[in-house]
Order: sequence, then structure tokens, then C-alpha cells
Amino acid sequence: MASFQKIGDKWRVQIQIGKRRVSKIVDNKAKGQVWAAQQQLELKRLRDLGIDDRQPLANVLERYAEEVSPKKKGERWERVRLSAIAKHESFKGKKIAQIDVPLLAQYRDSRLKEVSSGTVNRELNLLSSVFQVAMLEWRLIASNPIKLLKKPKENPHREVLISKEDVEKFLAHIPYKRTDKAESVSQCVGVALLFAIETGMRAGEICGLMPGDVVGPVAQLRQTKNGKPRQVPLSKEACRLLSLLPEDDGPLFGLTAARMDPLFRKIKKRASLEFRFHDARHTAVTHLAQKVDVLSLAKIIGHSDPRQLLTYYNPTAQSLARLLD
Repeated sequence: MASFQKIGDKWRVQIQIGKRRVSKIVDNKAKGQVWAAQQQLELKRLRDLGIDDRQPLANVLERYAEEVSPKKKGERWERVRLSAIAKHESFKGKKIAQIDVPLLAQYRDSRLKEVSSGTVNRELNLLSSVFQVAMLEWRLIASNPIKLLKKPKENPHREVLISKEDVEKFLAHIPYKRTDKAESVSQCVGVALLFAIETGMRAGEICGLMPGDVVGPVAQLRQTKNGKPRQVPLSKEACRLLSLLPEDDGPLFGLTAARMDPLFRKIKKRASLEFRFHDARHTAVTHLAQKVDVLSLAKIIGHSDPRQLLTYYNPTAQSLARLLD
């Protein structure tokens, strides 16, 4: 049953079904009766489904970080994002039942003032995964509100090719010469950048290489972004770069992705450079496209759909003209 209480010129309506209780202040009793009828149906539906949506969102995000995130390769960054989302002003003190499309839109618009649309979409995709698990496995909600939210349009993909001049400037601020043996961790970062430009491998793939993963001119990648192992053919220059690394029983480059990232950023800042490590992959694909056909290129880079290479393949009109000669 619904209870009504007059408060000044307003009415407070309260509904309780089992242990669930909701209330709302409305302009008049008629509106309250309509709202009460709708809420009674919804609360009974949730009760019948065995759904408990009274959990604080922060607790749900924490549970996801503890139970689901450890099963993923990007556990560290996912935990960081979940923690930041839980502390965001839009969600403070909110229960998961209160997370609706208007609230999510408020969060989206607030974040777009701070970060790129790509970052916002990654955060929304993570939230969607949380809500999906909460709906299907934990029985905390009846639907995923992200499904109804309009996501921001992605910015055009970056078309940054790392020039030889920028590479030399980066190496000079380590300092490191590309013909020398790498003797420090920072110098291994320099070799990693050169290796990425030569092979198109991602930072995590490079850091994960073990001595046994390289046999002759082939690197066996056991851990990749899409979860599928692949073999990467190595040029003479790539093999030469590997020979410059310190000999050890651990990873070939002696680095983890988490350790390499801040070192790379530190060197880049000293050199006043703007490119990202991932731009080495763009650069490599553009260079490799002049040597191999598109299907071979897709196999080297690790794309099952050659159309995905359009994200990375950024030849200039001048270079394409030279291919026509």
C-alpha cells in the first residue's frame, strides 16, 4: 500500500514492498497516486525476479574490480578507472538502482570537458560491462542503462608518423646511440622504441617477449591484445636490435609495460616531443605497407580484418605517387 503525507503545498508518497521502500515528493495527490501505482508494479516485478538493486554503486564497482577485473589483461588500468568512476561527483552516494540515463548523460558530459571522447567511451564501455554482470550474474538490476545512452562520437584517429629526426632526438635525451649495447633500463626503452617502429608490435607485446620466444627471424607472441597468439617475422634490423639487449633470464627488454610507460614519458618530456609509443605502430605499418601485400601485413600486425589497417596505414600522397612509378 502507498502512504500519503501532506507537506506544505506538496505531498510525500511512500511505497514499501517487502524490504524495499521508495518515496517521492509530488505536486498533488493525484500525481502521487499515479506514481505509486507505477512503483508498486515495478517493485513487485523486481521482487519476483529476485533482484536487489539497493546496493551502493561504489560497492558494485568494487566487487567487479575484485571478482572480474583480475581475469583480464588490463586489470591494473581497469581498477584505476573503476576507482575514479566510483568517486565521481555524478555517482557519489548513489545506489545502483538510481543510475539511469539522465545521470549517465550528466557523467558523460562532465567527463567530455576533461578528457577525449575516446576515453569517455572506454569508461562507458567499462560501466556497461559492470551493469551487464550486475544484471545477468548478480541479479542487482533488471536492465543495463548504458544500452540506452547516446555515446560521444569518437575523434578522428591519429595520423602521427614518427620521423627519423624525432627518433634521434628521443635517443639523444636518454642518451643512447642505436649501434651501442643497451646498458641501462632507459636505454632498453630506446631499443624498444626502435624495435616497435621496425616490427609494429605493441608496448605490451614487446615487454612480454622472453628469450625462448624468438627463434631465428621469428618472434612468437603468446600474449596479444586480442588474446590470440601470433608469429611476427623479424627483419635483419629487428634481429640486430635484439642483439643489443642485456642477456638475462627474464624478459628480453627487462621491462614491464607499467614500468616502461613512465620512463618513456619522462624521456619524451625531456626531449620536448609529442608522439606516443603507440604511434610507432602507425609508423611501422606505413613502412611495412610498402614492402608486403595487405593480407601479409594484416597477419604481421595481428588484424583478422584487413580493413582495420586503415586505422594505422597513413601513407602520404607523395609516397603513394612513388609506388606508381
